[in-house]
This record gives sequence, structure tokens and C-alpha cells, in this order.
Amino acid sequence: MSEQAEIFLSTKSRQVKLNDVAHEAEFNAFLSDNALQAGSILHASSPYIVRSSGSSAPSDLMQQCRQLQTIPSCHRRSLANVNAQLGSDITLGLAELFDQKITPAASKLNQWLDEEKVNFASAGVGLLENRGAALENSLKVYETS
Repeated sequence: MSEQAEIFLSTKSRQVKLNDVAHEAEFNAFLSDNALQAGSILHASSPYIVRSSGSSAPSDLMQQCRQLQTIPSCHRRSLANVNAQLGSDITLGLAELFDQKITPAASKLNQWLDEEKVNFASAGVGLLENRGAALENSLKVYETS
């Protein structure tokens, strides 16, 4: 039987208390998995491992938690809020959509922009030159009148 364990991203900071969990073994496992002490503050948007018993934590979950810690805190805060509002299933679906569709499209767009930036710069210079010439002509007509 596999143990129930998950990563927790809180939207608010709070203090760790024994009465937050059903069993003292779960509380002690939480403290040891996350290198915390009783009475510690759980910081908003920081990832924490939560599991149902005092057995060893899954190593893949520990790796995912470390990966989440490398994400800037502003992004983790947004992720925690999206997860709190929409639920983990929709959040994971959005992440998959982003990885499979949006990231490749953005990459292609950036590649195209890199290839076309000289053309865009030339067009911008030409536009400014035309507007400058039009302003100069308007000023000449005004001066003559």
C-alpha cells in the first residue's frame, strides 16, 4: 500500500501547532520532512511535504519540493493562489497546457522575432523618417504662409 503524501503550498503564513493534525506521528513526520521545529512559522507560498503517517517520505516528492523551492517566491505565491482558487486538478491541467502548447508557441514567436528584428528596426526608422519629413514640410508651409 502506498502512503498518502502531497506537497502543500499555503496562501497565508501560519504557525505550526500540534492540534493542526489528527495524530502526533503525523505532526512529527511533518516537522522532520520539512526541517522545522514545533512553533515554527510556515511561510506563505513555501512548499511543504504533508503525509499521513510517520513512515519515510517518498524521495520523488522530496525532489519535487526542492524544485518548487527554486521557483521565485512571487511565482510560488501565484501558483498557491491559483491552486487554492481552482484546485489541484485544474492547476495541473493548466501547467500541462502551458508546457505542451504555450511554451512552444512562445519559443517559435521569440525565434521569429529574433529573425525579423532587423526588418522591424528598418521599418521603424523609415516610419520616423517619413513622419519627420512630413513635420518638416508642414513647418515650411506654415512658415511660408
